[in-house]
This record gives sequence, structure tokens and C-alpha cells, in this order.
Amino acid sequence: MYPDTFPWSKPAVCVMVGTKGGALMETISKTIPPEEDGATVRHILKAHLHFSSHAISLLTRAECGILVNGRHARTVDILHTG
Repeated sequence: MYPDTFPWSKPAVCVMVGTKGGALMETISKTIPPEEDGATVRHILKAHLHFSSHAISLLTRAECGILVNGRHARTVDILHTG
């Protein structure tokens, strides 16, 4: 259903949206530079944005929890620059 990789002609932007009671709490975005090409969504969330494992698990269950360029993404999906 979902692709294993997200190749685009421009740098990928990883957007995470947290919700509380259906209301938008915060949006965080990160442009993936060439040196992070091939990293998983989970790696970017943990190593570069300092999300805890618990926060990531909550985001995976939220309706619009983790988006990459506006599309639903799983934590195991691989990100590419362009």
C-alpha cells in the first residue's frame, strides 16, 4: 500500500503533526540534506529531532501523525533527497 522509499526531485520534507483531542498541537518540518539521504523516518525523528520512542509511537497512531511531503509515512520508510 505504501512505497518503501520516497524519491522526489526536490529535498524531502518530513512533517510531524501532533494532535490532542483532534486539535492541531504543533507542526515540525525538516528538509533532508544529501548527507542524510537513505535514513529512515524513525532515525530522523530520534537522532536529529530528539523525539522519544514513546512520542514516536503516539505519532504513529495519530490520524495525521507523520507525513512526508503531505503523504502518510511509516517510521521504517526511507527518505531520499532528490
